[in-house]
Amino acid sequence: MNQITIKRAVGLAAALCMMFVFILGSLPVHATGLTATVTLTPTSVSAGERFVMEIDINGSSADGPATVTVQGVGGLSGSDEFPNVQFSGGTAQITTKSGSFNYGGSGNTSLFIEIQSSSGTSESLSATVSGFSPTETDDGGDSGPVTPSTPTGNLIGVKPGTALPSIKAGESKTIEIPLTGTSSNSRYAGKTQITAQLPEGIYFNTATAMQELNFSSRSKEQTLKLPISADSEAKSGVFPITLEAIYKYSGQQIKETIQINLKVEGKTETEASSGLSIKGYQVSKPQIKAGEGFNLTLTVANTGNTPCENVKVTLDGLATEGITVNGGMDTQTIQNIAAGGTGTVTFSLLSSKEMVTGNHSLTANAACGEITGTAKVFVAVEGKPAESGKEEDGPKASTPRVVIDGYTFTTLDEEGNPAEENSQSVEGGKTFRLSLNLKNTSTAAAVENLKMTISSVADDTTGGVFTPANSSNTFFISKVGAGQSFSEVIDLLVKADAPPKSYGLQVSVSYEAVLNNERVTVDDSETITIPVTQPDRFEVEDVQVWGPVYFGESINPTVNYVNKGKSSIYNLSIRVEGTNFTTGEPSSYVGNVESGNGDYYEASLNPEAVGMVEGKFILSYEDAAGNLKEVEKPFSVEVIEMENPDPGIDVGPVEPIEPESTGMPVWGWILIGVGVAGAAVVTILIIKKKKASKKLDAEDDYDD
Repeated sequence: MNQITIKRAVGLAAALCMMFVFILGSLPVHATGLTATVTLTPTSVSAGERFVMEIDINGSSADGPATVTVQGVGGLSGSDEFPNVQFSGGTAQITTKSGSFNYGGSGNTSLFIEIQSSSGTSESLSATVSGFSPTETDDGGDSGPVTPSTPTGNLIGVKPGTALPSIKAGESKTIEIPLTGTSSNSRYAGKTQITAQLPEGIYFNTATAMQELNFSSRSKEQTLKLPISADSEAKSGVFPITLEAIYKYSGQQIKETIQINLKVEGKTETEASSGLSIKGYQVSKPQIKAGEGFNLTLTVANTGNTPCENVKVTLDGLATEGITVNGGMDTQTIQNIAAGGTGTVTFSLLSSKEMVTGNHSLTANAACGEITGTAKVFVAVEGKPAESGKEEDGPKASTPRVVIDGYTFTTLDEEGNPAEENSQSVEGGKTFRLSLNLKNTSTAAAVENLKMTISSVADDTTGGVFTPANSSNTFFISKVGAGQSFSEVIDLLVKADAPPKSYGLQVSVSYEAVLNNERVTVDDSETITIPVTQPDRFEVEDVQVWGPVYFGESINPTVNYVNKGKSSIYNLSIRVEGTNFTTGEPSSYVGNVESGNGDYYEASLNPEAVGMVEGKFILSYEDAAGNLKEVEKPFSVEVIEMENPDPGIDVGPVEPIEPESTGMPVWGWILIGVGVAGAAVVTILIIKKKKASKKLDAEDDYDD
């Protein structure tokens, strides 16, 4: 072998190595031994000619059905997708459709092939296509090396029609955002890393903001789940969430930005402008001895944005055998508490000499008009020794009490998830979750074998409206230590036809305690109330109006309404508004509409001019919860010009007819003339009536 031959061999090897490196550089995921052979039909193709490509794939890890996408690169444009390609031993053959690809006549050509198996694995490679006849450029060369394709616009977007996600201030929830491949791209992003950036005041409930989704041909739509929380002082408004998506496309790393909106429901003006709470309390002595006097100081906070004047603070639970006021009143007044500020009151109290050792509770209430706040206050009293029961005439140790320390209820959605936090009421036919906090108030004795039962309280109209939803209404707790608390949760279903009002739930407890070396059983119960509302089903039909009408006539539109809900609606009023008419009674007060009742309202309108009369009925009412609502029903009718009355018919002069001795008498000719004139009048009237009828038939809303 001479030197020239050696140099040629080395050059050819170097060129092949560079081509191989180029192909490897364009592969996002390249399986060892994965190759593709492309055959053109016809074998030689020039610019503008139609052709097909037969592609043989070997060495794939897919074994079974897979989706193969093929993308033209460089001088070759177009793409094709082959679902359910059967790979056997890593080998498959596909044939493109004629016209799927186009050769531009210049530049090197290549195919970028992606394989997405049914098991979720993906592979890709580039394959050179030979057989194209490039059009020579001005310098006699081609357009240079193959350039990998890039996507046009975003491959990923929010699914059209997706509802606006929302969150309330202080709420924690998981919002779901459906993402899908955009219709303008036939390719798929595959495995994609998505990182979310949240607006101010919104936080993640997870350690990372990044998730991985797979947008393959088999899973074109994915759901992004974001567990988030909103700050309690979050402002109301619609704020953007920015999603950054990173994926591989034709061997390149592509970064996209997707923006969605989040609705934040902050504190309303009403909520922010008012609020009272018992912020804290202080007892003048850490331990009160039975029969001893002491002072109790309460701190009241105004959590609203407006000042509260003449705040009434009251103590409940006072008793002569327990704790009473010491020469004073059980109610005191704070003259003014500034917005966001606090005020204090001090009660002088006295404990009874007969009190036994334990924590004794009082209830503190604060009120400023309709704004209220309440809290429990516990006073530790040291009474006569608990062991004094050893003496026959001495007092026994106090019996421990289990009391409800607080409770909340939350409406559930159809999937059993909380729909909102700390609901104000529950709806008939819906399920809600009741959370109970209970406490053993004794500072000395534990309670054991506690059984708690929750049951609906019967009233005058129902036998109880709450039933357990897929659970028992009984709970068992083996032991609750002195001064300890515990919580229980139960889902309850509201009776579908329960009239709207507050209903009672009885919480009964039965437990054991060891007192004076004896085991005793204690039974006790408390009742809490849950407000029940019914969904508003006040329905208003479309307005009935007849037309067209002649100018000068009145228009009488009618609207029908019915209350299909189980609750009454209150203070219904109806008014009519619009243009090109006047009315003597633009509004009417109806009053209350009971469940199952309905009626109609008819207005009398006077058109002001020829043309369209457009208006609407506005029905305003209050639902069972006192919320003001409005329903609008539009209508329109055409007013046309009235036809002028017929001024009469001129039949012209009548020539006198001389009677003939042998012809018809004169009176006969007169009757014939009158008959002809009458027939002419009748004919003209019929023609005018038909013309008017055709004109009215041409109107869309004409009613025979």
